[in-house]
This record gives sequence, structure tokens and C-alpha cells, in this order.
Amino acid sequence: MVYDAFRDKPYPARYPPLKTAVRVDVTYSGIIFAIAILAFSFLVVIPGVRTAKKRLFALTRIFLSLLICACILLSIHGQEWEVASIHNVTTAYKAFVHQEIHADIGVNIGLKNVNITLRTNPYRQEHGELEGERIDYNERFNFDDGQGLNGFGRFAGRIQREFRAAQWKGLPYPILWIAEYFTLDGEGIRWGRYYRWGGFYTLIVLWFSFPLFLLSTILQFMVIRYAGIFSCMTGISMLAGNVIYAAMKYLGAEMKIPFGAEPHEILSFSKGGSFILCLVGGLVALIYGAAMLLCDEFFPNKTADFFNIDPLIDYQDTYVADTSGAGGSVQNGDPVNVNLKPEYRKSRAPLFHKRNERKTVRSGGVRHSTASMVPEDADEHSQAIELQSQDHDIRFQNASRGLKTTPSARDSVAINDDIDISQGAYVNKAAMKMDDDE
Repeated sequence: MVYDAFRDKPYPARYPPLKTAVRVDVTYSGIIFAIAILAFSFLVVIPGVRTAKKRLFALTRIFLSLLICACILLSIHGQEWEVASIHNVTTAYKAFVHQEIHADIGVNIGLKNVNITLRTNPYRQEHGELEGERIDYNERFNFDDGQGLNGFGRFAGRIQREFRAAQWKGLPYPILWIAEYFTLDGEGIRWGRYYRWGGFYTLIVLWFSFPLFLLSTILQFMVIRYAGIFSCMTGISMLAGNVIYAAMKYLGAEMKIPFGAEPHEILSFSKGGSFILCLVGGLVALIYGAAMLLCDEFFPNKTADFFNIDPLIDYQDTYVADTSGAGGSVQNGDPVNVNLKPEYRKSRAPLFHKRNERKTVRSGGVRHSTASMVPEDADEHSQAIELQSQDHDIRFQNASRGLKTTPSARDSVAINDDIDISQGAYVNKAAMKMDDDE
């Protein structure tokens, strides 16, 4: 008996539909939630870093990387590249309804669609023929499926077909009036076409910037110079998206949608939050990349410390063959005992300096040339020769001169016959052949 109360036997309980406007973009919210999860996860790991300075460095790197990633993804899926809104405007409501309403109207244009909102305040009407009517709409019209044919048939563009479906659905007049501006395509009225073009090409460059950002993040753990280059490319791609979208707006007449004669009753469009977010992300990526390049060039060791990588990655191991010290002797112009001391020197050419076509090395007043690049300070070592040839065809002969080394230098060293090392030489570590058979 209790369960039969207020029921029309033998049917189950029926409730009227509760139509609510969309308040949140699920994709947009999912991206924000994912970025927040990553940020929280890294914050949990940060206390495990040993020193306070390294914790600060790691936190800075993570924050900048997540900021650029969030700017790219939120710009792609954002709905506020251009926005317009008017408040408390008097307008007609629906077909066959004579009563006018006072409503707030907003338009958000994204890269693939346009969102139109209509809401009265209060949103539930309290008098007139609309008493009890709930006026709260948020409708989306997509224009990312090609221009299509003129008209509203099956071969027309997507926004034209959705506009026709909205008419059959009986949506309020303000929403249909705004959507109609994007369906017209003739003479100088081609706003829908221009916004579709701008969104299409902007999407291309923004999606291109995303893999560039991933490569930049990966290279930060290997080669800082390349990471800076890819970060600059990421920023340039994002800024190119801003330029493309802004330029498409000026292909035709400016779009304004009037709902009355007063200025506050006209929808005038301006750049929104997604446009600004893309601009900020592009500038941050560009400045971050330029800073990496400059710091890696002028402060390589400190930059390697900031990115927590081995500073010797950009250096080449060399050994000094010193015959002037204790135990060193020369017979017939050849060293008999050689003391080898490890040193580390830059093996790459400077980023902002002229690259040398050939290098000149010095030994005992005799000058030799090899096809390679040397640092600018190579001439300071008047008693040494630096062998850093990039030619893989150079063959180093074994100790044909009876060269012997001290026990600390292990067993044998191969030296090029064309180089005079009577006073001392830099011997490339790659040219050393360790004989473990003895």
C-alpha cells in the first residue's frame, strides 16, 4: 500500500524532464584537472631532492614546463578566442510568444565552434504568459567540418545544418539571430568562413607547437642548446597562431550584432582569455628558450647545474703529455717517459662566435694545421698540441717510436706521426689504445 501511493496504477512514477544549461566544458575541465594532478605529483616528489637549491631549480623547471603545456592545450580547446556580451537587454523570446524578456546574452567563439548563452535574471519568470518559464540556455554551433554548399541541405556546412535543427527545435530568437550570422556566406558577409579559416590554421600551428614542447622537455635532460632551440620554436609557433587568428578577422567587415539602437545593446567582439593565454604561453616559451641558449653559451657549468645534468657532456676528455716534469726524458727527439694528466676542454664551436675553418697547433715553435675547430684560447698553451679532429679517416699509429708511459698512464698511447710532440701534446682520449693483454 505504501508503494502504491500517488501512482497511476499500474504505471511507474513519471517525472517531468529537467532541462539544465551546460555550465562546464568537460574537455577543458579535464585538461585543467590533468595538469593539476601532474603538478601535485611533482610537488610530492620535490622534497626528495637533496639540497634546497636543487629543489628550487627543479620546482622552477617543472612550473615552467607545466605552464607552457597548459597554455598550449587550453588554447586549443578553449572557447574564448573572441568574446562579446550584453546585459539586461530587452528582446523577443520565442515564436508564438508575445511577451518580451530582459536577458543577458553572451557569445564565446572558439577555434572550432561558437557558444551562445541566454539567461534572464531571475532565470525563472514570475509573471505574464511566461510565468514559471525557466530561461537559461547555452547552445553550441560547430563550424569545423568544411564550408559546404550554400543552403541548409545535407551537403551544406555543419553550422548550417545545426542552425536548421535549432530552428526546428524551437530555440529562442536571440540564439537563432546570432547563429545566423555564421551561416551566411555571400558578398561581404562571410564571417563564418573567416572564423573557420582562422580556427583551422591556428589549430595547425598550435598542434605543431605541442610536439616541439615535448622535444624541448626531453632535451633538457640531454643537450641544453637543442632544448633552447626547440623551446624558441615552440614559442614562435604559438605566437604565429595569435597572428593568424588576429589577421583572419580583418579579411572582411567587422561583425557587430545589434539588439537595439543603444551602444550597450550591440554585441561587439574582442579578444578573449584563450587568445591571451596563447600569447602568454608563446612569450614564456620564447623567453625560456632564449634564456637557455644564452646561459648555456656564457655560463655552461651553472646552466648544467640548474638542469641537473652532467656538465662534462659538452666537454671532451683530453690528456696532457708532459715531458718536462719529473721522469720525462727525450731521446732522438722522441719522449721516452710521458706523464699523462687528464684535462677537460670544450669540444664544440661557440654559438655566437665565428667558426674556424682550420686550426693551428703549436709545438716547439713549429706550427701545424688540421681540419678541425678549436677554442679561442687554444694558443695559450704554448707547450701543448690539441688533437680534436672531426675527420674519422685519421689513423693513429701505434707506438712506432718506442714511446713508453709511466704506470699511471697505463700501457700505451697511439700518436699521429705527423705531429711533433717533443715538447708536449694534447692527446685525444679516443686515440688511446689500452693494451690489457700484457
